[in-house]
Amino acid sequence: MCGFTGEHRIGTGNNGVDDKYFGSHELHGREHVVQGSSDRGFGYVFAGFAALVGALSLYKGGTHWPYWLAAAIMFGLVAFYRPSLLAPLNRLWTKLGLVLFAVVSPLALGIVYYGCITPVGWLMRLSGKDPLQLRFEPERKSYWVSRQPPGPPPDSLMNQF
Repeated sequence: MCGFTGEHRIGTGNNGVDDKYFGSHELHGREHVVQGSSDRGFGYVFAGFAALVGALSLYKGGTHWPYWLAAAIMFGLVAFYRPSLLAPLNRLWTKLGLVLFAVVSPLALGIVYYGCITPVGWLMRLSGKDPLQLRFEPERKSYWVSRQPPGPPPDSLMNQF
């Protein structure tokens, strides 16, 4: 058994590692079981959403508020009395969420990285900034940064854990 997932071992090596993808930050080979919401909770959430949209429609003077109110009542009653009828819709909603996650998450992270972080790095390089002091200086004897004022005495750090 794998120590943290409760699943059977995937790897076959003698190194004690249970995962053949060990060492990679992307674990594409794993199948995680996604547990959706309960059918009753799903029905209540959709009833609340329909009621909110209906109330906003009524407030703005729209003509579709009776349909939204009827949908809210229907979802609420089905969720209360027969939540198992909502199981297919709940599964479909969960699958839609997983598809959106697979598309939106890498897209959003890519936009943030290439739209924000990369240009800031380029601007810092162009301006000559080196906040981590990573530039190689062959004439330098040590890259140790002296702390001013000095930190606590070394004997005060004996039992850190």
